[in-house]
Amino acid sequence: MDVDHWDLLDTDVTNSTGWYQFSGLTAGLYQVNETLQDGWISTSPTPAKYEFTVGSGFVDVNDDFYNFQLGTKAGRKFNDLTGNGPSGDDTVLSGWTINLYKWDVDHWDLLDTDVTNSTGWYQFSGLTAGLYQVNETLQDGWISTSPTPAKYEFTVGSGFVDVNDDFYNFQLGTKAGRKFNDLTGNGPSGDDTVLSGWTINLYKWDVDHWDLLDTDVTNSTGWYQFSGLTAGLYQVNETLQDGWISTSPTPAKYEFTVGSGFVDVNDDFYNFQLGTKAGRKFNDLTGNGLLETIRCCLAGRSTYTSGTSTIGIFLILM
Repeated sequence: MDVDHWDLLDTDVTNSTGWYQFSGLTAGLYQVNETLQDGWISTSPTPAKYEFTVGSGFVDVNDDFYNFQLGTKAGRKFNDLTGNGPSGDDTVLSGWTINLYKWDVDHWDLLDTDVTNSTGWYQFSGLTAGLYQVNETLQDGWISTSPTPAKYEFTVGSGFVDVNDDFYNFQLGTKAGRKFNDLTGNGPSGDDTVLSGWTINLYKWDVDHWDLLDTDVTNSTGWYQFSGLTAGLYQVNETLQDGWISTSPTPAKYEFTVGSGFVDVNDDFYNFQLGTKAGRKFNDLTGNGLLETIRCCLAGRSTYTSGTSTIGIFLILM
């Protein structure tokens, strides 16, 4: 100390044993402190300095400095295209929020958030000692595929660095379409009208069989939809109503594989309602063909024979 300010007298660099030393000190008031390096904090003493008065024969070799190297946690966010966890075909996801928590006695405190960049990267630096957790804010229409559960817990010590805590997510798929009345029976055409009230079935392949997962009934616009589909092989088909046949597709089903972000809203079903032609057969007793004449109705007969005459009903397809 020089009257009203501190004069820098000397510096020393710690050796391989961490030792520093200043000798040849004359009488007076002194202070030793450290030049803090980037990424480190002082843990002792607090504040990080020692003040002392030198008299004749003064020796003090126990003024130690303690420092902590701040930790780093980082990783990437991936689109798990096949829904099977980490694999070589996954692509990065930007714009996702990753959360950093620290344990405080009996609860988790939210310390920070980061948003993944164009390479899917997130990072938290400057971490002091303690127990931490990173997790993600899940976006609508997505599920987590890795890790399970979707979080990492870790303990930070001095110099802690972990940059491999990656998150993998799968965007749930959607299958949809419409139900049409194929008026001309020729498959899709501009004159077809929508059909409501028809049941569409969703199946998923499970090893060696199809499992019925869900059903939907077409609405007033003929629309059906299945959302929230995870990865796998699926089939949609219809429950055929009495008196109808399917005209498209042939056979009346769609099979498809769902990957992350799968959307197909054009799987339409076309049906034709079978027609009916009917009437009665009469015995024209007077042979004049007039409706006013009393006739004997031949119920339950397709032909009637009188003498050498045979009366028949025929259906002719044009």
